[in-house]
Parts: sequence; structure tokens; C-alpha cells
Amino acid sequence: MERNVRDEAIILRVRRMAEIHASVLLVCREQGLLRAVAHGVHSARGRLRGLVSLYARGDAWFYVNPVSAQVKLNDFAVVDYHQGIRESLARIAVAAVWAESVEKSLGAGQDPRLYDLLSTGLQCLATADDAAARRLFVQFIWRYLALSGDQPDLEEDVIRGGRIPAGAARAYRPSAAGFTRVDSDSQEGRALQLSPAARDYLRVSEALGIDESMEELIDDIDLRGLANTLLRVLRVQIDGPLNSASSLAAYLGQPSA
Repeated sequence: MERNVRDEAIILRVRRMAEIHASVLLVCREQGLLRAVAHGVHSARGRLRGLVSLYARGDAWFYVNPVSAQVKLNDFAVVDYHQGIRESLARIAVAAVWAESVEKSLGAGQDPRLYDLLSTGLQCLATADDAAARRLFVQFIWRYLALSGDQPDLEEDVIRGGRIPAGAARAYRPSAAGFTRVDSDSQEGRALQLSPAARDYLRVSEALGIDESMEELIDDIDLRGLANTLLRVLRVQIDGPLNSASSLAAYLGQPSA
């Protein structure tokens, strides 16, 4: 990485450092996932005050110390604050899970496609109603799992072996990191299942752009089961808790288990 770098970036995390500085996590088009120090963010006269804002997208200028390798954010020209995300608790909850997933799972951190996926996702989310926010959550996470190499096979039965019939419900098994067929007499609740309709929804929409996929509709109960399943997959991927999932459960009606 050169000493002075300019890149397109999206701010995913802003954490206060000392009194007036901040540690910033960004997803950049060229540099991928990048942590930087932003000096004077919380100072009344700081150059970056009002610019370093959660989920803001813009052009970033960095300086890399050749000795310590510490990255400093020198300037940030905001293109879009995605202000609409802050106007809805549902949107805030979805964006928080996206950000935590990207931060804790490093598989797709350096994939150049991550920036475009996140940029389009946040742009759509900024104006989404609650139902659309649910669908966006699913669409982003399913695509992110593909980028990170952790997307489970919808068709392979990891418990019984062979293929799961297209018309059968399936459940995610964390111990095997995959799906198994759910028998018709199973007592497992629908909220923890991936229905045949949910499977078809993923198959049809995954061939579309994340913005185009919003035209594809799905029954709300099936969508809840799908969203909860993807939360389970994320926990396996990051091998730990997903702290923002509780907010998603509260505002989007998803089970947090």
C-alpha cells in the first residue's frame, strides 16, 4: 500500500478514541476492509467533523505511516450520507447486522465486489419500508455469504446425504454447516425452517442484482424463516455472537435464536 492513497469508501464503524479522535472501519473499492484513525473528528474545529458519519459513502484520502503501518484518514468527501437509514428503526437494525457481519467475518473483506454490494444495498435500504428492509437483509447476507465462500448448498443434505427434494422444507444444522430435509411430521417451527418457497425465492433472486431482486416477493412467514436461518449461518461463519441480531429481532419480528 502506498503512503498516500485515494479510494472510494463506505464507513461501517466509528469508535471514539481519547477525547477528539476516532477509529474508523471502512469498506473501500480498491483497498477492501480498512481500519484508519481519524484525527479531530470530535473537535469543534476538526477538519473531519461532520464528515465521518456512519454509513456515509464518499471519496477518502489516506496516509500510511511507512514505519508503523498505521493508516490515517486525512480527508473524506461525502457523496451520500444515506440519511434515510437513520429515520427508521428497521433500517438501522438491518444496517447494523450488515456492518457487524462484514467486520467480524473476514472472508470477503478484500473482494472488490463487496464495495458495490454494500453501496447498492445501503442506497436501497435508505428508502425501504419494513417489508422491503426484511427482503434487503436476506438479499445482502445471501450474497455476502457467497463472496466470503461460506454460502451453504441449498440442495445437498448434509445429514442424510444426497439431494434435498425441491419441494421439501429444509433446516440449517450448525454442527454440519449445511441443510437437511425437514420431515412433514417434524415439530420444528416454521420460523426455524427454510420453506420450499424460500428456497425458490433465493434461487430466482440470486441471479438478479440486489436492487432488481426487490421486485421478487415472498410470504412474510417464509421470509422470517429465511432471515432467521441466515442469522444462524452468520453465527457459524463468525464463530461467535452477533450482537446486533437482537435489534433485528425486535424491529423486524425475526426470532433471535
